[in-house]
Amino acid sequence: MWLNRFKIALIEKDIPRVAELLDTMPPFENVNEMKEAAALCLEAERLVQRLKDETLRAKAQLRKNIEFLRATHSDAPSGLDITS
Repeated sequence: MWLNRFKIALIEKDIPRVAELLDTMPPFENVNEMKEAAALCLEAERLVQRLKDETLRAKAQLRKNIEFLRATHSDAPSGLDITS
C-alpha cells in the first residue's frame, strides 16, 4: 500500500506528498519490498534534484528578463514638472 502511494506521488511529482510518505515509512515485510522502497527513494532524490535544477534555471531566466526590462525602461517623470 505505502509503495503504491509513493509511486503515485513520484509520478505526479508531488514533493510534499513524497516527504510525508518518507516521514511515515512503514517496516517492510520482505527484502523485495525493501529493495523497491530503496529504488523509489533514489528516484525521489533524482526527481527533487531535477526540479531544483529547473527552478534554478527559471530563476536565472527571470533575473535576465528583469535586468532587460530595467535596461529598456525609460525614466518618465514621476510628478508634475511646473518649472518650465
